[in-house]
Amino acid sequence: MRSLLLPIVICVSVLIARAAVAADVMIVATYHMASPGQDLHNFRADDVLRSNRQHEIVDVARALATFKPTLVAVESPARGGEAAKVEKYTEYLDNRLPESRNEVVQIGFRLARMLNLREVWGIDVEGDFPYDAVRQFAAMHPPALPERLDAMNATVERMLDGLNRVLANGTIGAALRYMNEPKRIADGQSFYRSLLLFGAGPTQPGQALLDAWVSRNNAICARLVQLVRRDDREGGDPSERLGDLEDAERRRLHRQPDVVRHLPLSRGEPRWLADVERGHRHHLIAPTSSAGGRRRAGSRRRLPRVRG
Repeated sequence: MRSLLLPIVICVSVLIARAAVAADVMIVATYHMASPGQDLHNFRADDVLRSNRQHEIVDVARALATFKPTLVAVESPARGGEAAKVEKYTEYLDNRLPESRNEVVQIGFRLARMLNLREVWGIDVEGDFPYDAVRQFAAMHPPALPERLDAMNATVERMLDGLNRVLANGTIGAALRYMNEPKRIADGQSFYRSLLLFGAGPTQPGQALLDAWVSRNNAICARLVQLVRRDDREGGDPSERLGDLEDAERRRLHRQPDVVRHLPLSRGEPRWLADVERGHRHHLIAPTSSAGGRRRAGSRRRLPRVRG
């Protein structure tokens, strides 16, 4: 069974700005803008092809462009065990790709075209996440484990409820800022670490699911690291390239930039985002009035819909 648990850790665009001696890597968590419904916890997004949302995505791309990335990689399949050029990006550049709500197109392709990049790279690796085995093990050990699993899932649902409220009050940029806050990333990772509670003796479904999650993350990171090194210096001895990378790590030349700082801040965001955070603390998501975050669809010059 393929069960993807947290979109906050699986929907990423990776932006790389190369200095003379190393690479800075920015990982941007996104939500599934096309709402494919393939996750255990699904988020129902509104239509990103609406005029106001298109303006907001342009703002996001322009803000990310200030990072000056020289390479863009997205959640598109790697091929033959290696990072692969996303063929649809060529169609996108030629205006031959049909309209798409997918975040790969809306953010990844748009940003790459804005930067005049010739290609976008896919580094995604499929994974099987045996959540049913965890659920069945919990059901066999009431009441503590079923209650713990329910609480873990409720935490994810509260995060998604908060994301709904951010989008209801504000912009896509605000939603991405919300998702990329360090606390949100830490909460997502905590979900998986807590799976180690679900197991006993030779039966370890929680460990199996955690192993699958870590393995997929490592597989994606391996393709990213290899792509950066290959792009930086074609040819040569692989062991020499690995030595360069290890030396850079020792000198702390590879850094994770502040994602939130590179995302646009919408009008009124601090006030209503504080309301969302209070909802998290009280385990309650209740409607609030807008503080002026979202613009009316007709309040700015209408942009053509992005094709692709």
